[in-house]
Amino acid sequence: VVGVARLRLPEKLARTLLEEELPAFDRPLRFIVTRGQRGAVRASTLDELQEILQGPWTPTDAPPNEAKPRNFNGRKQHQSKTTARKTSSTRARKGGRFR
Repeated sequence: VVGVARLRLPEKLARTLLEEELPAFDRPLRFIVTRGQRGAVRASTLDELQEILQGPWTPTDAPPNEAKPRNFNGRKQHQSKTTARKTSSTRARKGGRFR
């Protein structure tokens, strides 16, 4: 069993990093780039990491044509109607004016 060194890098640094700039380790390196809501990208080599980051999406992301359509209409409309009712009843109690 051999240990590995995991390097967590910001995406901008990972895109511009050169192999020569990496320090020498006594164990293999693994790279992790966190990307917020888009998840993390993991790779065993710097070249592999940079190749993944060049694409418009990562292998774990769905390409745009395969993405599931999002439907927010039902819940959003319901909430806005409820909010509208609360607002109009609040105005009626306050004399019909905005305060």
